[in-house]
Amino acid sequence: MLKYEKDYLDALQYILDEGKWVKNKRTGVDCLTVPFLDFTYEPEDVPLLTVKQCYPVSSWAERLGYWRAYDNAQQFADIGSPTWFKDANKDSWQNNLHCKGVDDMGRVYGAATSPDEIPELLNKIAMHEDDRGLIMNFWRPELFDKGCLRPCLFQTMYTILDGKLHTRATQRSLDVTLGFPFNAFSLWIENKIISQIAGLEQGVVKHNISNPHIYRPHLEGVYEMLDRKPLDIEPVVEVNSDLKKMEDIYDNNSHAREYFKLTGYEHLGKIGFEMITD
Repeated sequence: MLKYEKDYLDALQYILDEGKWVKNKRTGVDCLTVPFLDFTYEPEDVPLLTVKQCYPVSSWAERLGYWRAYDNAQQFADIGSPTWFKDANKDSWQNNLHCKGVDDMGRVYGAATSPDEIPELLNKIAMHEDDRGLIMNFWRPELFDKGCLRPCLFQTMYTILDGKLHTRATQRSLDVTLGFPFNAFSLWIENKIISQIAGLEQGVVKHNISNPHIYRPHLEGVYEMLDRKPLDIEPVVEVNSDLKKMEDIYDNNSHAREYFKLTGYEHLGKIGFEMITD
């Protein structure tokens, strides 16, 4: 069994056993919640699941769109991640004076940053300039009324040590059934891709999560995952060797599938989880 899969299934059981029911004010849906989860993704442990289908290309596409400061759901879909249409087109945002129309997301994630922030950070990593301030922070309270959603995975900090790039990610809220597999792989592959471009070794990713939760409508699918027997697989990820500079990430329109090749991934089939938003 993959290490991430074991840790993930253990986390599901922990939330079922120890979680408390909370009615989420934004969605109006009950969710079973624990205070914290802390996960570690080692370079050799590809964070995928076999008990349900994961979407590695879509996971990276969403993260890639943040680095490119995309602000429209169609931009994300065009590079492989059709995940933002629901939030971008919900009534509460479409009726906001700051919304520019259909599919507009507003100032969220990368689109909440200033034009120079992302290039400066990535280029510092490329030059191995660790000034103890390699931080990408999407938490901008002054812009919350100008975007369709507050950021969940809102901060990543990067450390270069002994020729390796390490990541610490902080997340304020996590839909464990849908968001967790998505976020875990995106952080891991991001570290791998940036490390290769920078001429560094892939390091460790620490993922610190607050308010991990299971929505009540997702419980049936959670039990189904726990009933399935994980497959014994050894997936391999190879980053595209043509990636040579950080502009290939933030100043490029390439589809997410062009950044890496995944082989050896098998799964036991899709389990449908509805995306819950307001």
